Amino acid sequence: MEEGNEKGISLNLSLNVSDILLPMNKALPFCLMVNEILSNCSRHAFTGKLTSDISIAFKSKVIILSEVSDNGKGLPKNFDWERSNTFGFRLIQKLLVQLKGAATVTSEKGCKMMVTFPS
Repeated sequence: MEEGNEKGISLNLSLNVSDILLPMNKALPFCLMVNEILSNCSRHAFTGKLTSDISIAFKSKVIILSEVSDNGKGLPKNFDWERSNTFGFRLIQKLLVQLKGAATVTSEKGCKMMVTFPS
């Protein structure tokens, strides 16, 4: 799927998702977290790029695995997202607590956040 935005950037969106049934107390924080991650991608990742890629994957068994990645500029060297004082990362940390989940962030060839939590 290809979308554009107000900056004239061509956005290629890749989805690899399976059906996920979650109770409301997990669905709401999960959706808010994915929204925040995607907002961060669109606001910060693609400075100076005309074509950008975002990949989203959701897999479900006993544990939900969510992965969002982009091919943007990545995070600054030695950036520790768990100690970050930014609103977005603090929000993601609070939502992870609600989900009883964990996340890892890597910043090679863009940024990737992998989130796991029990279904």
